[in-house]
Amino acid sequence: MISIKAPSPIPALFIGAEMDGLGGGTGWHWGDDILVDNSTGELDLDTGFSAASKLLGPILKVVLGRENGTGEGKGLGFAPRDVFLWGFGQGGMVALSLAEAFGVELAGVISIGGKIASSKSAMPQAVDGLPESVVGKKEAGGKSKTPILLCGGHRHTAVTANVLRDVKERFGSVTYVKWEREGDAMARNRGEMLPIMKFLASRLRMPTPVGMEEAGGVSRT
Repeated sequence: MISIKAPSPIPALFIGAEMDGLGGGTGWHWGDDILVDNSTGELDLDTGFSAASKLLGPILKVVLGRENGTGEGKGLGFAPRDVFLWGFGQGGMVALSLAEAFGVELAGVISIGGKIASSKSAMPQAVDGLPESVVGKKEAGGKSKTPILLCGGHRHTAVTANVLRDVKERFGSVTYVKWEREGDAMARNRGEMLPIMKFLASRLRMPTPVGMEEAGGVSRT
């Protein structure tokens, strides 16, 4: 598991916190700018993710990169199908945007209280430098193959009917879980965590037992 902090601090003025000595309060954000949504008075989460893509690009090269035979460009060599992305709020938007940048199927995305970015090219640099054999080739107008799990509260949530529609328009497999509480936050009890665990379990690939071969994600003799 790799936990990544967003690249930019939120000014203390916006969150009512004391300065932390790094130019911000206690919060960090993924966007290229800090804007206020005039309709809600809250921070606008959809402000572009070029800075985020620059941060994530080198990490992807390490996680997905392979030895090229020259001793250079070493990476861990994970397959995209073994990579989960999990984000909350704006981090969920980043996870969805990053999955959409791939033409191949990732293990899945868990987005809690996150909507989809307005731009379909929100991650322009994140997958640059990775070979097409890893990233895949996106089909024009096609939906992403990566399964999505969206979670949110039943009221005062970012996961509205319009958000759910937008995600389904851009991803082929979408599951929505509406928690019986107001607002969006990380799972806080067994009932809220259970759908997430089921999603993870359904997408994890276990080692194929000796004497069997894997076909279409299913082990058989």
